[in-house]
Amino acid sequence: MESGNGLRILLRSVRAQNGGEQIALSVTLESGEQSETRSFLLTAGQYCELRLQKGELTEEELDALERASRLYGAIRCGENLLSYGANSVRTLTGKIMRHGYSGEEAAEAAAYLESIGLINEVSDMEREVEKCLRKYWGAERIRSHLWSRGYSRETLEQVPRTLEEVDFVENCRCLIRKHFGGPPENREERDRMTASLYRYGYRFEEIKRAMRGWDRSEL
Repeated sequence: MESGNGLRILLRSVRAQNGGEQIALSVTLESGEQSETRSFLLTAGQYCELRLQKGELTEEELDALERASRLYGAIRCGENLLSYGANSVRTLTGKIMRHGYSGEEAAEAAAYLESIGLINEVSDMEREVEKCLRKYWGAERIRSHLWSRGYSRETLEQVPRTLEEVDFVENCRCLIRKHFGGPPENREERDRMTASLYRYGYRFEEIKRAMRGWDRSEL
């Protein structure tokens, strides 16, 4: 059956690849004496959802096939990006878009990768917190860093629970010892140290408590 514009669309071949996880399809478009062959890749699940049969396709079926193949390309792009390191859903969506996919395609691909367990924002967030704590960052800087990583609101709501057991006063003392040796005697130097600790994400009350009662034998 030809379309209204004389285009005949034929699904020529369907081949399973990678142990059946991937389906390769070959489609021929014929119009008069002109012919064009296109190749598409889908997941096995996508192919089953489309319910395509070898033989003639409608233009609507071809459009659906093209959309599904584009989505699969976005999924593969996301998988490759994740092989270089963990990403939040929002961050991965942006990275996929930079590879030429639409916002809708990128978001759907990232959501799919999350659904199959390749993105776990909570465990990834907890690993990021551990990295920050090893640098002796304060809570405010940690929260700012996690927000910049693009975690969802639901994931960020877990941050207070993750940080509640952390002794930030003691961490602040460790940072003072590491970078300054101890609280400076000079008021101007002490003010500069306080400003530096504030940039590390510590609250002024935490900084005061960290410096209070410092054992001078530690210096």
